[in-house]
Amino acid sequence: METRSDWTLELQLGIAQQAAASEEVTAAIAAAVAHMKGGRGGHRRGGKALVRLLQEARARTAEAGEWQVVRLVQDSLDYAERRILKPDFEQVPADPASEVSSHLGNEDGLSLVPMESAVTTAKPRVIQNAQSRYSGWS
Repeated sequence: METRSDWTLELQLGIAQQAAASEEVTAAIAAAVAHMKGGRGGHRRGGKALVRLLQEARARTAEAGEWQVVRLVQDSLDYAERRILKPDFEQVPADPASEVSSHLGNEDGLSLVPMESAVTTAKPRVIQNAQSRYSGWS
């Protein structure tokens, strides 16, 4: 399987590295970035070694319980293994919480948000619109 190693992946790993609280997690992500930057003539390296380093970073992040960073690293791994298309990957927000709050204000009220967030922060008008539109669905 061909792996992808490009500027977009490097940016995503930088975001994950900044979000990490644990030194161990930061070091694991830094190892993957260092491997990528280790190519000749400014080219990025990928391959099985990059996939292995990303898997190790994901494991360290899960052990540390940094679940937001786990998601970012998993997205990076999926992108490197070409399971996520580049346009889809580039649209993933760096801060999903900001995307949730921006979706709560949309007019149709059809956004996938965690139940806790929807219950505590949703606007009553949005909930009423959704209930009235889809009350007949059972």
